[in-house]
Amino acid sequence: MSPASPLPPEALDALPRLALTPAHARWPSKLDDLSRRPRSLVVAGELPPRPRVAIVGTRRADPGGLRFAERLAAELSAREITVVSGGARGIDAAAHRGALRGSDDARSIAVLATGLRRAYPPEHARLFVAVAERCARGSEVEDAAPQKGRCVARNRRIAALADVVVLVQAPARSGALVTARWARKLDRPLLVAPGAPWDARAAGGNALLRE
Repeated sequence: MSPASPLPPEALDALPRLALTPAHARWPSKLDDLSRRPRSLVVAGELPPRPRVAIVGTRRADPGGLRFAERLAAELSAREITVVSGGARGIDAAAHRGALRGSDDARSIAVLATGLRRAYPPEHARLFVAVAERCARGSEVEDAAPQKGRCVARNRRIAALADVVVLVQAPARSGALVTARWARKLDRPLLVAPGAPWDARAAGGNALLRE
């Protein structure tokens, strides 16, 4: 992984930031469904009491997958549903972008593997600030470098926070499949967009549909 770039301090400091613990009144209770819930959650922005749909998928999505994720997120947002994703390249970023353009009262939550003081990937710094201004960015830590283990933990938090999880495109080995597996463990409805059988980007999702 390449180094994550710091967010502009003035942009971050202008946003409300709160460290939540399970004893806090604003702690998202859905995280309690995890067998090992986070000890804390650092949030920039607000966690609105709205239905939440997570949209996840591969970083290497094709143009059709990106368009589908962005359109779905925009339509959900227009219906006052909060869109949750992980802030990564590909499907995640398309979901956040679509949610932000869905309505004037759009809401999106970016669940990050890094701390709130880093943008990973670096080119998403502006997107993360926009997400936090309209809703929230959340992480277990204030500042941390991207690591595989943190990405796995991020994916299980996405599933826990959501009422429904939608998998758009995921190859046979994909972090998005971790989110899908946790959705099933937590009894969250899991929806999968089917893909062409010859498209490796859809192999993981198609396998779930066969199950």
